[in-house]
Amino acid sequence: MEIWMITPRYSLHLWDEVGRFSYDWAHYQARQGHVVRVLTLYADVLPETLPIEVIPLVDNPLTFLASSSRRAWHVATYVLNAAERGEIPDEIHTITDWGLGAIVLQHYWTLHRLTKSLRFVTIPVEPLILTAYDNTWPRYRLDYFWAQQMEQWVIKASQSIQTNSLAMINALGSPAHVTPLPAMNGENVPTFFPPERLVMLGPVAPLTHIALWLEALSLLWAQGFSLPLEIYGPDRLYTMTQRPYQEYLTERFSKDVERGHVRFLSTATPVQVHQMHNALVLHGVTAPTLSWGLATLVRHNIPVLALTSERTQELLPPEQLTMPIAAVMADAIAAQCAKNSDRYSPTTPHPIVLEPARDSDDSTDIFPFVHPVATVPTDAITRLTGTLSVVIPYYNAGPFIFDAIDSVFQSRRIPDQVIIMDDGSTDPGSIAALYELAHRYPAVQVIHAPHGGIVTTRNRGAKQASGDILAFLDADDMVTPDYFARCVEILATYANVDFVGSWVEYFGDTTGIWAGWNPEPPYVLYHNLINSSGIVVRRPAFLAAGLNHEEMDQGLEDYESVIHLIASGYQGVVIPEPLFRYRVRSTSRSKTNRHDEKLMVLYDRIRRHFPAVYARFSDDLLGLFNANGPQYRIDSPLNPPHDFIADQGDEEAHA
Repeated sequence: MEIWMITPRYSLHLWDEVGRFSYDWAHYQARQGHVVRVLTLYADVLPETLPIEVIPLVDNPLTFLASSSRRAWHVATYVLNAAERGEIPDEIHTITDWGLGAIVLQHYWTLHRLTKSLRFVTIPVEPLILTAYDNTWPRYRLDYFWAQQMEQWVIKASQSIQTNSLAMINALGSPAHVTPLPAMNGENVPTFFPPERLVMLGPVAPLTHIALWLEALSLLWAQGFSLPLEIYGPDRLYTMTQRPYQEYLTERFSKDVERGHVRFLSTATPVQVHQMHNALVLHGVTAPTLSWGLATLVRHNIPVLALTSERTQELLPPEQLTMPIAAVMADAIAAQCAKNSDRYSPTTPHPIVLEPARDSDDSTDIFPFVHPVATVPTDAITRLTGTLSVVIPYYNAGPFIFDAIDSVFQSRRIPDQVIIMDDGSTDPGSIAALYELAHRYPAVQVIHAPHGGIVTTRNRGAKQASGDILAFLDADDMVTPDYFARCVEILATYANVDFVGSWVEYFGDTTGIWAGWNPEPPYVLYHNLINSSGIVVRRPAFLAAGLNHEEMDQGLEDYESVIHLIASGYQGVVIPEPLFRYRVRSTSRSKTNRHDEKLMVLYDRIRRHFPAVYARFSDDLLGLFNANGPQYRIDSPLNPPHDFIADQGDEEAHA
């Protein structure tokens, strides 16, 4: 079998939970006879002797994506390009952390032709959703928040989750498609007692509770305890001081550092298990992570003293656990170091046994939403004939309408009905264009009405349409040949998907790409996530919950339709490809609706129309506003402003 692994890092460093697990996992699979290809953003192990191909991915800058989303795009691009060449693995194993597999999984679930035969397994090692709090990271701040959303998507969207920790399963919300990691046995390292040194494996960050261990050791050192503490691992930014965490620790425990009791050691050379033969290793992570470094030490019979947590109780016997109280920890350290035995022979707790669960069904007709809100019975909306109606609101758009109509009729999926809703155009050239268009495209219906505004025009067009599926297209925008076909295919495949959009290509006065995502709460209530002016939607759903309120005539009416649908239990997805083309004009509404009081009023109107759904997610919305400010500052959560991105090495550390 050919297995590809997607991982942020691939490393021999024992302190690097993700990198070391990836290394061990690849080697385990290779020893089982599989061909392994590792796709990684960072590798310090090149080349390999086993049938393992390590491919460092180039993390080039992009104008439309940033940080974790950009890296996920590079991963997806590699996989799609390889599939185009006929290189398709039997399985893709993606490390959950920072959501590197998110975009390729989105391609899979939005039915990209090159991903249909792929099977995905995800392995959570040290994801942000389990570690952000202990690391004192502002978890609602972009990019941290969005990386957590991508991690949750990877967990929901993969066919299988693999872990050997019940604590992790419980913390992740007990997902149904969990299968146990196979045992990877290690050889015992000859270990003698008493230890000659104390060791902590980093990173130097709040997650590892180094400060708590130093408090305990300070009590011992003041009483003449002689063993120093060696700390291995990279330094991390401490959010509370906005300085490296090592600086904070050095100042706080300055006397112990000056006396040589505390040593922060270089991490250039990989820290190996055999180097721990004369050490007592102190473990401080209490978050329910995979704790691969600790598990590796246990497999190799290395002495460890750890803070008590649900996860450490799975790996260690009670005598090797201590409560997170400095005085108690000091006594536990002293007791461990007072042992005098030629060989260290710890007892081990009973192994954790997970029953293999059924993998999620590859042929399912249910889309794996992270925050499902569907409350609408699907019986009526799944029996579609597949007829497609396209409604084009039109007002004095003569110079652009032929581009729009041409793109519609150049589609792979030609609509069954095209309606132009003329909102009382007054420009002679635009009126003449409609007559010319009727001559060129006789199948197009042109319906004239007195000027009533965009809300009236959209609502009227939706009611005039006859297709089961309804698509909107502004008169100055365009679609690519694949847009309607892909959207209709998705609606026909998933019973719980009611509307579909895609990424957007800007053209005209501005060029670029706007990247969206599945419009799910809480984020979609904070800011739009889909090309709402051009969604393709089940018409019964839109008539039931997509029609606009008249007071939205000043703008954001299409976004209000999306919120109305979601508040009513309908759900949508986004194809991660720029299949919709949005014309940017100096006079377009998108350019004149500046980030001002007008937008504040419009957002407030939407909130007042749907108070229940906003109340349901009020805690998350408060967190997003506190962390990021007004929503109109942000173009897309996949491309947050630069000052929202992890700072001073955090981004590189989690690459």
